[in-house]
Amino acid sequence: MKTAKKVEHLIRRLGANGSYIGFHFTVAAVTKSIKDRRLLLYITKGVYLEVALENNTTVKCVERDIRTVIEVIWKYGDRELLNLVAGRELKEKPNNREFIDMLARFVEEEEPESRDAAITEADIKEDIKEADIKEDP
Repeated sequence: MKTAKKVEHLIRRLGANGSYIGFHFTVAAVTKSIKDRRLLLYITKGVYLEVALENNTTVKCVERDIRTVIEVIWKYGDRELLNLVAGRELKEKPNNREFIDMLARFVEEEEPESRDAAITEADIKEDIKEADIKEDP
């Protein structure tokens, strides 16, 4: 199964569906972060910007619509599966960056070939070191 389909299936199992615009944005954001982990370092200028450009919308809309999907999953979704995806019991709703990262890592564990093709954490650390860039708060 292709990565995007696995991500879509996981989000549906968590409790969101395609009737939310943010559903499609979340699938795209997670899929992109699997392919390039650096996109999560600067989520607004990375993941959100790429998704917004592809969907002819704004970064603000992408961020809000992903947040809505997280809210739906948090309130009405499968909390047990969400905790499994997180690798721990969540005490509070994850923010967008945490949520996208959790899903990306979970799908990677299920699909090792996507991890092999992905940019590694060592690549990211090297990029940061070379650019002497600090992470957004």
